[in-house]
Amino acid sequence: MENEIQPNVPPVQPLPQTPPVIPPSTNWSKLLLFAILGFVIILGSIFTGIQIGKNPTTNKNTTSSVKTSLTKECTSDKDCPSNTFCDYSTPGGEDSNGNTITGQPYGSQKCITKCQNNKECLSNQCKKFNIAKLDTITVKEGCEL
Repeated sequence: MENEIQPNVPPVQPLPQTPPVIPPSTNWSKLLLFAILGFVIILGSIFTGIQIGKNPTTNKNTTSSVKTSLTKECTSDKDCPSNTFCDYSTPGGEDSNGNTITGQPYGSQKCITKCQNNKECLSNQCKKFNIAKLDTITVKEGCEL
């Protein structure tokens, strides 16, 4: 047995020991500060957007009051602001016995801005409206909606 041949095995070298990798500690105060700052910026943006939506800028042009499009519902001119009229007609009349007969009401039931020419209207269309009250028809000029 003395002549036995040993297999060629390289000598085992010890592995160098490295210290364990420790991740750097997170600075929680900075993270919390940035989160709060981001939240405040988002809330401020939302609040500003709401305020802008509530208070639209007004045009100080003298013709701006004529050019505004009114959408208030109405059944008579009394329901509308000045410089407007109600696009609502109630046609009718009297029969031979003196009884009042009314037809089907029609019109947009919107307050229409009065105008004299196309330049006074946002739509650039000043048109004639035939407003019927029983057997009387009144022609009024107003801006197309």
